[in-house]
Amino acid sequence: MKAHDNEPFVDLHNVEFYNFTPRAILHMKSDRKGLLAVARSDRTIEVWNIASEAPILLQTLYPKGNFIIEGLAWAQGQLFSVDNDGQMLQWDLNSGEIHKIMRVTGSAASCIDVSPNEDLICVGTEEGYLNIFSVSEENGVLYQKIMDKQEGRVVCVTFDPTGKLLATGSVDNLRVWDVQTGHVLHKMSVPRLETKKEAIVWCVTFVKDLKIISGDSTGRLTVWDGRLGVQISSLVASKVDILAITATEDMENVFCSGIDPDIKSYSEITIRKEGEETRQWVRGKGRLIHNHDVHALVWHNKKLFSGGQDGFLTISSYPPKIVNKYGPFLASPSATISQEQRTILLKYQNYLEIWRLGTTEARDEPGRHDISLKNQPKKLLELKSKHGKHIIDAKLSPNGSWIVYTTPELTKIFNFVAAEDQIPDLRIVDVPEEMLGAQKIAFNGASDVIFASNSNKSIQIFTLGVDSWQHTTTIDTSGHLSGVIRQLEVSSCGKFLAVMSSGNDVVLYHYQKKWQKLLSLPKHSHAPTAMGFRPQCKSIVVAFADQKVFEYNFKEMSFVFSSFVDCGNTKHAIKGVTFDPRRADVVLLHTELGINVLRMMTEEEEEDEEQNNSIIRLKKNKKGSERRDPEGKTVVKTVKEYEHLIHLEWLQEKELIAVHINTLQLVEQLPPALKQKKFGIS
Repeated sequence: MKAHDNEPFVDLHNVEFYNFTPRAILHMKSDRKGLLAVARSDRTIEVWNIASEAPILLQTLYPKGNFIIEGLAWAQGQLFSVDNDGQMLQWDLNSGEIHKIMRVTGSAASCIDVSPNEDLICVGTEEGYLNIFSVSEENGVLYQKIMDKQEGRVVCVTFDPTGKLLATGSVDNLRVWDVQTGHVLHKMSVPRLETKKEAIVWCVTFVKDLKIISGDSTGRLTVWDGRLGVQISSLVASKVDILAITATEDMENVFCSGIDPDIKSYSEITIRKEGEETRQWVRGKGRLIHNHDVHALVWHNKKLFSGGQDGFLTISSYPPKIVNKYGPFLASPSATISQEQRTILLKYQNYLEIWRLGTTEARDEPGRHDISLKNQPKKLLELKSKHGKHIIDAKLSPNGSWIVYTTPELTKIFNFVAAEDQIPDLRIVDVPEEMLGAQKIAFNGASDVIFASNSNKSIQIFTLGVDSWQHTTTIDTSGHLSGVIRQLEVSSCGKFLAVMSSGNDVVLYHYQKKWQKLLSLPKHSHAPTAMGFRPQCKSIVVAFADQKVFEYNFKEMSFVFSSFVDCGNTKHAIKGVTFDPRRADVVLLHTELGINVLRMMTEEEEEDEEQNNSIIRLKKNKKGSERRDPEGKTVVKTVKEYEHLIHLEWLQEKELIAVHINTLQLVEQLPPALKQKKFGIS
């Protein structure tokens, strides 16, 4: 691969042995401010910022215990989840930890919804109870009452637009409730297709004129009159279960999907027949953007968010048809590299792998071509977390001698020795008390200092002694940062530390006899997504969700450049910033879709900008062509495309490591999809 013009080719190592298992999406819920909560099958909850140009994974929450998440809800800026252990959890997004645990009446919780005014929460249970909680700024969340007990479990629940009524779905029935009295107003029977096979109402929503639309296990979308408690119409939307339904803001359109991954849309229109006007729900244009079961649908800001068995968070809109998919991967970084030992650490949900990278044969001739490996990559170690707990962060030291990983409950440090042609030696090391509860980890370049952040926004610093790590100092960032710490970046000289938070802050700290704050970088309207120090320790490059990139010289307190770059697809955020060790004017920016080279324009190119402007516009969208920013200061070129690029890092001066996954690797691990006969296809 050629990183840029006028330079020799780079040996690009494509790491294809990262065998990540996709995690299904079970539930999704958005709030009014543009945050999306996503519950996955590995019992984690992801919080995404969907208000930015490109969606960003802000943080991951880790519920305690091995309980399945049954629902999500937002109320007054607070996130709530319910599980099959009968708990409702209130989350503190500023620390990433559980703020409050509330038990519900009726055994396992099965569903949750919040009133439009966000002052009431309703939780349904397996034993048929509806628990009502009140929410206020003054009193927080308080248990209010229980509605009348119903026969059978509550499968789904939703408030009407006024917040005075509830609709619940269960086996063979759908009910309308009066919230104030706690009594059932109407009980509607859902007809079965087979006498001995239950009709389960999986999802329900209110639309205009107090109408209710439900989706069930028979594949039918049923429209009900919420005032009279009668069926208006029944539409055959699928031959199998409808698992999810959502309505647009104006409540004039609904989308549904389920075991049949085709997302159907329905709209209510006026039909004139024999001089009379009637309102009917008719099917519109569908969206076949998934190949496996769809479990969750959310409509937000004129976009449809969908997710299911394949684990991809998919965002679609129409017209025109635009579809963007985001892989079911862990928060970055999922890999770290030891240049000295030519080893790489790969992070999975609850275990780590250490591999020794292969070496290449001597290049026979210059040019772009595949190079055969002299030595194949070798797996040195597989390290499972204690009790199979989720791994929050894991790092391999630059010299390859230390492995650190953190879980919600503990931190582990290992001394690792893997000499050539010898059995690797792994030795556990005592963990300082101050490192317990760490959330993010970073090493300095000399591998003798560890930086560890925790939930109270403090950064603990540890130095290497003879055979152990000792706590030396603490940086209190609580007055400088909002939200949780998302990333720690240490300069190559080890004297500067950059901290990025979910509150869109980037703060620099400097060591002069002691660690102290240097400055807070200027904020941008979109969230930061990646950052990196220049090797000269004079400036830092920061990328944002709208693909704005700036370089700030903190020695001179001035911008080196600030540009909007075009990395090919603005809906995918820049995930990493890497510097070419051979040229100071070149920066590598990678997204999930590929590697992009950013370089500063020469004076001659700037002078020719006006003359060549028409030519540049013609070339702008061509693959591999250079794309200039509107201000004419930088040039971006996509040099390599991927389906899912996970990590990018230099190994040596002319060797670049790219960890990537292709979609086929993920699909092969999924259960079989629904088989359907397509017209004209054998």
